[in-house]
Amino acid sequence: MLMPAGAQVQHFNPKHIHSIEVTSGVPPLRAIMFGPRNPDSSLYWEYEDKGQAAHEIWIPSINLAYSVAVDELWDLHVIVNYSCMRVHVSQFTIVEDSKPHPVVDWKSGPVASWKETIRPSFAVMMDFRLKWFRRDWGARYSALGLGFPLTPMKPAITPYVTPIGFRAGGKHVYGLIELNLSSAATLGLAGIGYRF
Repeated sequence: MLMPAGAQVQHFNPKHIHSIEVTSGVPPLRAIMFGPRNPDSSLYWEYEDKGQAAHEIWIPSINLAYSVAVDELWDLHVIVNYSCMRVHVSQFTIVEDSKPHPVVDWKSGPVASWKETIRPSFAVMMDFRLKWFRRDWGARYSALGLGFPLTPMKPAITPYVTPIGFRAGGKHVYGLIELNLSSAATLGLAGIGYRF
């Protein structure tokens, strides 16, 4: 069957079915699901019983992935994710130490603050990638799978969904960027890969 010029589909090459990827993304899905308790802000909550407030910032996650091409259309993808958040705690004046909750002067500002601490968390994920557009120079794909966070917060199984991802590069080294909703990232993920 004849194909139009410049529209050759990338063929399955058993010599280069393995790849390793290093990516980074914005705070992962579990940061939203099991983050701060204050509904007015995703970065701030109050420890009212101690007259304390905490501000947390999730640092972009680091992901290491191994991928094997099952055939021309499908890849099996396994990801290990490391994320951490910085927490800064501020102490406010307790006006009246009443029970069960003290009266706190939140308006006057903090009287003391603690050094930032880092809370690390890990996740292992697995998904299948469907390469629905394939060329010699790259591919567009979607993915669906599950993530298993190993965190100091509540453990939970989270979805790994990539509505669309784009991979482009040479025979071995390539770059990738994807819209991602997972334990690895929320909204955005980007990095580099090596095919062998």
